[in-house]
Amino acid sequence: MADGLYLAAHHHATGHALLGDGVLGVGLAGCLLGEALLREYLWLDAGRLRVDPATQTPVDAVVHMVVAEVRAEPGRLAADWLPALSDSALGWVRRRLVRARTLRVEERRMRSPRLVPALPGNVELRGIRLRRAVRHPHELTDADVLLLAVIDAIGLAGEFFSSDPDLHTLATGYICGLPQPLAALVAAVDQVVVRSVAAPRP
Repeated sequence: MADGLYLAAHHHATGHALLGDGVLGVGLAGCLLGEALLREYLWLDAGRLRVDPATQTPVDAVVHMVVAEVRAEPGRLAADWLPALSDSALGWVRRRLVRARTLRVEERRMRSPRLVPALPGNVELRGIRLRRAVRHPHELTDADVLLLAVIDAIGLAGEFFSSDPDLHTLATGYICGLPQPLAALVAAVDQVVVRSVAAPRP
């Protein structure tokens, strides 16, 4: 899910960022917490995150790191975890996408290396599949709807649905039907994004 958000927030061919790292990091942190919630490694109750005591070690290395962070500070508010994890989330997701060979490092003369899609067509197809699923809700998973909700919460929906704005209205209907723990996580993402945008610059 976090991989999908990262790809949606970058141009499918050039890898150019469509959002600032601050807002994207909060969204990625939300998606990673969502991955852990959907796999039942974490609980979210009254806005606070806890590790399920019966949980097994997550197979995914990134989710494992997220769960380890929450285990070290149980009961912390999700809205506090999002900014705390945002910087790490960017690095974790980038490395996961490089390991999966979805992104590659492009070396540039006299400039810093950058990440670009390894196969731009495949990246574009991921976005097309998700938009198509909005028209065919039986194809949508809870992870898809949560991803759509985070896309909306971080202000990326206008870009993501630019080819068919009516899809945004349809997606909003599905987002409203998210189960309570996931809806609470999305509300926390929205709260943190609004707070970060409204904060005065130093």
